Amino acid sequence: MAPSGGPVGLLEVDPSGKGFEINNGKIPILLTLKRIRELKPHEETVATDLRGIVTTLERDPILRHPIIADSATGAVLDGTHRLAALSQLGCKTIPTALIDYQSSPLVKVDRWFRVITGEKLGAFMKRVKDRTTPLSIPASQSDPSLLSRLS
Repeated sequence: MAPSGGPVGLLEVDPSGKGFEINNGKIPILLTLKRIRELKPHEETVATDLRGIVTTLERDPILRHPIIADSATGAVLDGTHRLAALSQLGCKTIPTALIDYQSSPLVKVDRWFRVITGEKLGAFMKRVKDRTTPLSIPASQSDPSLLSRLS
């Protein structure tokens, strides 16, 4: 459901395919609006994270960071949860940073697991630094959907 009175869905894709090019870095980037249906997520979403993003966007309908996708295939390299949230809210397009993933050895996609929840990074780092034994995170403090992947 789109936020009431919000600008969701009013943006249209430029049929020329033009956008804003950034060529002064190591990896050329094209910022543009892409149709959500043309993008291909490569990872599953975590329901609690998705709900959090949807709730945030309903309250404040501003997407602060574009997703990152491969310019040739539309594979989403970063931003699967943002893509799913906007789709769930009824949006048809999403701000996208397109890069040439296939040809650039500088771009790498990796995976990570969320095992620390509900704790600020600074407090976590202090706790780790102050300990002399390895950190053990109880299963009760971890996301059950991610723990099931380990078995």
